[in-house]
Amino acid sequence: MRRRLLILACLTAGACGTTTAPVLGLVAGSIVAVDVGISLGAPPTIHVKATETEACGVVFLVRQGTRIRQRLADGRSVAATAGELTVGRRVEVRTDVILDSCPGQAGAHSIVLLP
Repeated sequence: MRRRLLILACLTAGACGTTTAPVLGLVAGSIVAVDVGISLGAPPTIHVKATETEACGVVFLVRQGTRIRQRLADGRSVAATAGELTVGRRVEVRTDVILDSCPGQAGAHSIVLLP
């Protein structure tokens, strides 16, 4: 009986664990919320979803070193500020690792505001 309880406890802990899986690359979508608290750090953050119907999306921590640019209609890129990261803006966010949670969590290396 004791062994069964130990196995059940191990299985339950594994199912509810906070393990993360790395996902590399680029996330494109719309900002659906700003300054959402996450375990990676305090705001500023942006919550980005690829589509309106996506369940989770990713909350990105915007650090002091995060490069923020705006892509113009003619393809040129100009400097932008964190103040321009507002709900409804379309963005591309580059990161290395996204924590596998709902919503996902990551640090933003660079953010491009799309035209």
